[in-house]
Amino acid sequence: MGYMKYLGLVERGLAPLKDESSFTNGFLDQMIDWIPQMKHIRLRDLPNDFVTTNLNDKNFNNVLEVTSRVHEASAFIVHTFDSAEQDVLDALSGMYPPVYAIGPLPLLLNQMPQHPLKSLGYSLWREDTECLLWLDDKEPNSVVYVNFGSIMVMTSEQLVEFGWGLAKSKLTFFWEIRSDLVIGKSAIFPIEFGDETKGRSLVASWCPQEQVTHQLEDF
Repeated sequence: MGYMKYLGLVERGLAPLKDESSFTNGFLDQMIDWIPQMKHIRLRDLPNDFVTTNLNDKNFNNVLEVTSRVHEASAFIVHTFDSAEQDVLDALSGMYPPVYAIGPLPLLLNQMPQHPLKSLGYSLWREDTECLLWLDDKEPNSVVYVNFGSIMVMTSEQLVEFGWGLAKSKLTFFWEIRSDLVIGKSAIFPIEFGDETKGRSLVASWCPQEQVTHQLEDF
């Protein structure tokens, strides 16, 4: 639904962003009240392809082009499930071709027969499997898993603030931080952060999502 409303962002003068100050001046924190099926969300909660100051940005314009042609499709497949986003799915069903919710896909892990193409995967990022060995050594219900997905971005200050929240929780955590998660300069955590979380944390760039979530479900 967020992608479907990109044209609305343009019409309201919200995208592309006016200048780079919009990344940090609170502009992205404004609430959106014109998407009734997605209540209590901010601009920054939408898919972040509109977070650009370039009117000719390829990703941004590609989204506009693709979403303008959705009505030409014979079906609309969404990785979600009814009980999670019923209002959104109902709205999409009234706007576009037949909508099929096929999630959550991780539940299919190890439930399907082997196939020659299985090893190819579909992750957008190179996966690090060492995290699975780290998880193997942990007790059930003992790890907080943090992953912002493959498209969300944030400022360096926001990342560090979130990290300190994890540190002060005193809980064991596994945190995936993509190489492009931070807007602009890279985030630098102080030495004290490492001291505070030593022995109870793992930070990785990207891991095999299906295997991680499946392993966490077994905790």
